[in-house]
Amino acid sequence: VGLAQDLVINGNLANLRVGSDTQVNGSVLGSKVTVSGTLSNATITGAINNSGGLLVGRDLTALTVNADPATAGTDLVGGTIDVRGTVGKMTVTGGGINGSIVGGAGITALTTTGGGLDAGGAITSSLGNIGTIRLSGGGLNGAVTAPNGVITSITLTGGMASTGSIQARGLTTLTIPGDIAAGGAAINITGKLGAVTAGNIGTGTTINAGALGTVRTTGDELANIVIGLG
Repeated sequence: VGLAQDLVINGNLANLRVGSDTQVNGSVLGSKVTVSGTLSNATITGAINNSGGLLVGRDLTALTVNADPATAGTDLVGGTIDVRGTVGKMTVTGGGINGSIVGGAGITALTTTGGGLDAGGAITSSLGNIGTIRLSGGGLNGAVTAPNGVITSITLTGGMASTGSIQARGLTTLTIPGDIAAGGAAINITGKLGAVTAGNIGTGTTINAGALGTVRTTGDELANIVIGLG
């Protein structure tokens, strides 16, 4: 059940829906959908597995991925979302991400509920900015990257694992109520890192920034912090 054959749309597409039958659980986007123009709205109920994904030549205005009873609590985005323009609003409800999200010209807002960015997962803007990332119900265990842009905010309800990394030209706020685990988490900001709030920051964590506003912890701060990067 779901979409198992590759689909190519030459032009714009207003709506893409997969798994819309509420009587069927476990639907997947298991193929590649290519839209040469703009994709206005995509709603996936079930999951996007590691064989599935979207390739959008211009903008993706809104993408919603919802768990159903068969996929709840799993990684709901395992494939690749590759948008050459801007990803507008992306919402993942009921699970996490271990695939790749790319917004070439930028990502406006990305929110997860019931899961986070798992190891091997990536959120990337190649050329533009990333607005807000909120991971509710999970941690930051993958990579967030905007090498040519600024990230407005990253907010977690969990922690950041040793496999987690953040790279950008600027980051305004990073809020981690949990801990940044010991062992190798990396935050590399070539410009201004505005404010970091965390529980404990474990040994082996590196924070490199061209300029730094504040670092506040409710516990230990054992990171290697270098200012003047770039």
